[in-house]
Amino acid sequence: MERRILITGASGFIGTNLLMKLQKEGTLGKKNLLVLAVDLVKPAVDVSWEKADLRTTDWAFLDGFKPTHVLHLAALTNHRLCADLGETMRANVDATQALFSKLASLGGVEKIVFPSSIVVYAETAQMPLCEDSTALDYHHNHYSLSKGLCEELCQHFRAKPYNLPILTFRLSNVYGPYQEWRPEKFPNLLPQIMRQAILEKKIEVWNKTPVRDFIYVKDACDAFMKALDTSYNGVVNIASGVGTSVGTICSEISRLTGAPVVDLGKQVSGPTHVVCDTARAQTYLGWKAATPMAEGLRKTVEYYQREIGSSN
Repeated sequence: MERRILITGASGFIGTNLLMKLQKEGTLGKKNLLVLAVDLVKPAVDVSWEKADLRTTDWAFLDGFKPTHVLHLAALTNHRLCADLGETMRANVDATQALFSKLASLGGVEKIVFPSSIVVYAETAQMPLCEDSTALDYHHNHYSLSKGLCEELCQHFRAKPYNLPILTFRLSNVYGPYQEWRPEKFPNLLPQIMRQAILEKKIEVWNKTPVRDFIYVKDACDAFMKALDTSYNGVVNIASGVGTSVGTICSEISRLTGAPVVDLGKQVSGPTHVVCDTARAQTYLGWKAATPMAEGLRKTVEYYQREIGSSN
């Protein structure tokens, strides 16, 4: 059977890694698999590309493509990019509603994967974070609000009369090559630690004690591909299931780069310990994270050393 996969946000961090995975596996260009990449920026991989602004498009270009599988990755992806509430609603929530409505009208869609985030969980929750038993509270900032509202849209469109087969991923802290490292708009922890180590030859962190659940991007991409074959529709944590402290991360990056670590000892906001339950991903996707933290950090540092070095 022919698969026609629509990937929105195909030029972003996860989208780029997904396309490169398909290219490396020799999947792109095969007769039984068509991929349409949608983004304002042309993807790094040679693939059919539709330049579109998801805030304004009517999705008419899907009439000819008629996707069977959808990976809806496009979004403003952190609280800094989501500083303006109206823009956040248009880019993240309104665009998702418009896409789901279009897909429902087209019919023939076998699977839609929507990446939410573990930021929708309550900050006071007990660990590990579980999809059904852990309380939700997505009123932390505009970004978490948009993810929570999109999860509501997923639930709405899974029900009658739409009956869309939507799988919602609650992603933990994804890291790896092709994640933006410039701090003006992308304040993600690991890229900023690596940027400091490479450019400033030192690592300064507010506090080394917080623990987070990090997942290497290759493992996340494997989960997205496995999601295309599952019959399960609902919410699934995509995480390593292992907590790693900021101090451990800093020590490993220091070992790889030679940059000393300075702990400023400042108080940080949010939960101090985050780790996810991943049993549902193993049950319904047959998936679990496979990349050890040390290996993922080594590959990521090597990427940033090339990327940051070539840009300076």
